[in-house]
Amino acid sequence: MANVADNKQSELVQLLNSIEQALKTAKLWQSSPPEASKLSSCEPFCIDTLAAHEWLQWIFMPRIYALLEAGAPLPNQFSMVAYFEEALKEEKHATLVITRLKQLETLLNTL
Repeated sequence: MANVADNKQSELVQLLNSIEQALKTAKLWQSSPPEASKLSSCEPFCIDTLAAHEWLQWIFMPRIYALLEAGAPLPNQFSMVAYFEEALKEEKHATLVITRLKQLETLLNTL
């Protein structure tokens, strides 16, 4: 049973890496973080202070990595793809980002 969990975690790390690469390819990856005040929003996805891809890079991905590192339970039974489909619809090269997010959502919802 531990091997299944280890395989899922390894798959998750690979998927997070591929999301990072997809964001870079779409030129949505940022080299500098937003101001700290923008990261402390109480709204879902920090919708009032961050763009969707900023939330993904600076909030969501670090939290998933932290949970993995701590051996803590990972989120499941959630949906974020619809939000990103809408939020990134004007981005020319965001198709791969959406595809990877669908894979991430499926993986986390099966853990």
